[in-house]
Amino acid sequence: MKNKYKGDEFTRFYEEYTEEIYRYCYIRLRPNSQIAEDCTHNAFLALFEKLKNGTVVENPRAFLYKTANNFVLKAYRNNEKYRAREIPLDESDLTPKNEQYNIDSDIDYDILSSQIMSILSPDEQKLFMMKFVDELTLAQIKEQLNISGDAAIKRIQRLRAKIVDFINSKKKGEQ
Repeated sequence: MKNKYKGDEFTRFYEEYTEEIYRYCYIRLRPNSQIAEDCTHNAFLALFEKLKNGTVVENPRAFLYKTANNFVLKAYRNNEKYRAREIPLDESDLTPKNEQYNIDSDIDYDILSSQIMSILSPDEQKLFMMKFVDELTLAQIKEQLNISGDAAIKRIQRLRAKIVDFINSKKKGEQ
């Protein structure tokens, strides 16, 4: 199959999705920003290889997330401290090494999470826990809630919109 990407498509994908994919990896692997960077770069290398070989990647963002997730899981398996998920305090380095991936270090995620939970209904809290804490797939969520895939997607979209609105209102209040 002929490659539909021409010129600098890979560069465009890299510039568009690098920070997003890095954040995804970093959150899953924190506090080890180096391994998160490695997973990010490995995902992009896999995309580059596919494009170079002429394979058409219909949704590069989804491909990158799936590939990055596979590298994150491999990092868990290869690194004993992730298996235990116990990281000694002297090893914790919550600041990314690369300034390009500046993650807001002023945010207390435990406080933010409890504030978000306080604005959610009990059903929304359950969905929040399933999607963002337990990291269940869409299929698992629809099965546990006994709803259709479309209904699950709509509920997740509404939940995300509510959370984004809440966070944006907090940002405006701080300015």
